[in-house]
Amino acid sequence: RYNFAPVNYLLQPIQRFNVYGQASLRLTDNINANAMATYVARNSNQQLAEVPVTMDIRGLNGPQWAFAPTAGNYFNPFGQNLRGANFRMAAVGPRKNYYNNDNTAVTLWLDGQFTLGSRDMYWDAGYSYLDARFNQRGQNYINLFNLQRALGNSRRNPTTNALECLDSAGAVIRGCVPFNIFGGPDLGLAAGRISRAEYDAMIDYVSYTLNTSQQLTTKDYFANLSGSIVDLPGGPLGFAVGVETRRTSFVDSPDSLVAGGGSSNNFQLPTSGQQTSKEIYAELNIPILADIPGFKLLELNLAARDSSYDTNGIFNGNAISPDLGGDTSKKVGLKWQIFDDL
Repeated sequence: RYNFAPVNYLLQPIQRFNVYGQASLRLTDNINANAMATYVARNSNQQLAEVPVTMDIRGLNGPQWAFAPTAGNYFNPFGQNLRGANFRMAAVGPRKNYYNNDNTAVTLWLDGQFTLGSRDMYWDAGYSYLDARFNQRGQNYINLFNLQRALGNSRRNPTTNALECLDSAGAVIRGCVPFNIFGGPDLGLAAGRISRAEYDAMIDYVSYTLNTSQQLTTKDYFANLSGSIVDLPGGPLGFAVGVETRRTSFVDSPDSLVAGGGSSNNFQLPTSGQQTSKEIYAELNIPILADIPGFKLLELNLAARDSSYDTNGIFNGNAISPDLGGDTSKKVGLKWQIFDDL
């Protein structure tokens, strides 16, 4: 009954900006300072067909749509309460969304080597910061609280001829503008049912600009050490150990009308939370045999990582702290090279 395709963008305009940098500074013969940074910005636009209004007094399309024009609405030609109505907000215009996405990643670390006994040891320690921010601004969405009032009882003031909304007691609702859904796509402007000023006031009252945002942030601290311990018949016994602490936080802030159930957009509650992971690992590479018939190389690899998690957040206005506990992952690997090509 309504061809929305011509209104929607077939191709979305997108602009991307990327910048990357990496630097290294030799502090001493055995220590280096390093930095790496990335920034990515994306801006895009989207156009969707006008908001489909699907009112029904039973709330079949959701509780936020549980209303319909009343018998006392000034523009209602039927003189009785309606049970529902469906139409497109053609007068308000298409939904225009503007998206902005910023992503920043920075890693700073030191690395180097030293000799312990006759063994070379290699180490690094550093910090990573990652931040992703998403913002949406959407024009021509519908304030359902205002629309419900605008479709309620109303009148033209007998003295001033101004359109006025009335509450259940017959008192004027200050600031409310009655909305004429019975006037066609132009709300009855061309037919002289309303004036241009009233047309503009109707649109301004029921429409609004949606604003929503999300942010994801990760902070990561890490340190690693590797080297060899002793010489075995198959070669040096290698090891690697390390620790890492990582905290990730997330904040989802939908538009206030969306969260309050008064927007034509999908209902959504604000959510936030964070998770802290603490991890430690160790790995051994054990060369058992090397350079003998049938065993060009035979080595055993053992590794383990212990992880613990602490999580908390807010959902639906309630603080939650799920117990994720922790876990220890283990690995056993065997590498057998019979000869150079097998």
